[in-house]
Amino acid sequence: MKNISIKAKVTIWFTILMTILAIVAFGFIIYVGQNMVKATSKDKLIDFVDENCNDITYQKGKLTFSDGFDYYKDGMYLCVYDLDQKQVKGRTPQGFNSKKVPFDSNESQTLKSGDHNWFVYDTTYYLDGYGNFWVRGVVNDVNEQSTFNTLIYLASIILPIIIIIAALGGYLLIKRAFRPVRQIAESANRINDGSDLSSRIDLGEGKDEIYTLANTFDSMFDRLETSFENEKQFTNNASHELRTPTSVIVSQCEFALENAETIEDAREALYIVLDQAEHMSSLISQLLAIARESNNAKHLNIDSIDIGDLAQIISEQQQESAAEKNILISCNAPQGIKVLGDQTMLMRVFINLISNAVKYSGSGSHIQVTVSEAESENGSRSAVCSVKDDGIGIPEKDIDRIWDRFYRVDESRNAADDSTGLGLSMVKWMVEAHGGTISVTSELGKGSEFTFTIPEEM
Repeated sequence: MKNISIKAKVTIWFTILMTILAIVAFGFIIYVGQNMVKATSKDKLIDFVDENCNDITYQKGKLTFSDGFDYYKDGMYLCVYDLDQKQVKGRTPQGFNSKKVPFDSNESQTLKSGDHNWFVYDTTYYLDGYGNFWVRGVVNDVNEQSTFNTLIYLASIILPIIIIIAALGGYLLIKRAFRPVRQIAESANRINDGSDLSSRIDLGEGKDEIYTLANTFDSMFDRLETSFENEKQFTNNASHELRTPTSVIVSQCEFALENAETIEDAREALYIVLDQAEHMSSLISQLLAIARESNNAKHLNIDSIDIGDLAQIISEQQQESAAEKNILISCNAPQGIKVLGDQTMLMRVFINLISNAVKYSGSGSHIQVTVSEAESENGSRSAVCSVKDDGIGIPEKDIDRIWDRFYRVDESRNAADDSTGLGLSMVKWMVEAHGGTISVTSELGKGSEFTFTIPEEM
């Protein structure tokens, strides 16, 4: 049975069930039919006898029979006997020996005589002046049995045909019902082969379990395709980012080995190598963090944090590097706004956002860091933090993509950008790991404002 398909198993089970039901129905027909034949024959015989009794009269010392008296009708025979059981009128069917059948008033009998089964009905009838006499009705069940046999014959032909039709119809219905399952399997195989990640089952709208399963698989395939594409893009971007510093390191080492004549020449080459190595180290660290994110390794060291104090501390630290470009960082962050979070991660969020603002702001610019509170419609409260600058801004076409890994706005930003393009992607991940959200508003040439929310400690 393990090698038989589910369609075949269900069809076989359905056919066996229909066969059992047909056999039960056939037996029921035989049982009920025989009883009905007997009851019908007996009822017709009794009615025949009673009707003809009314056509018997007594006149001039003898029994007389009207024109309506009929001693044979539709295979039923009628005989009239005196009290001594001598036949007065009528006839009996051939093969029926009336003398061997005792009279039994108002009772029907079923007996076998010769090769036939007979229904016999006797009744006594009284006439003034004559007294009582017997009236006997006899009928051979062969006529009714012939009708019943015809019914059995038809049933023996029709029921197998019904079973065959039901089996074929059931198979076609099951085959149609399992068609979506086959589509699911085919789509899964195509995706498993890796040849067509865009393949979908696409059954359309439906309310039964198969359609729900297919739509669930389609949603899963969407996520799989997105994940595969992201991983592919991630690998390509990481390879590209690592190729440049690697090439620089190799070329500088070769130059130093072949052309450096003084310690100063070698030192200059080593500085370049060190700079590129540090860049690679930063990139690798961020790649490892992203790998942990992809593996859902969001192990946060949760603690109660005053996010206003944290913003103040990071702003003061970043002011040192900002002062080199004559940029002022001001912070409006009241104390007492507590959140539950990982302090290191939240520090990195502020550091990345503020350092980005410093990097893309010109001399004499101003960066504003603010922390406030907000209450949602359901009554929960969140800390709202923002970093606003008046730098070069972000083109509108790039705003939705700045959260993508390795994505960097080109042209003017790339001129001064030695970053890996992973900072904002990491920021978004760290904020969402705390159950928060992050967004940006920006206008090219006028600056940007990054805003993120963190649920407050209850």
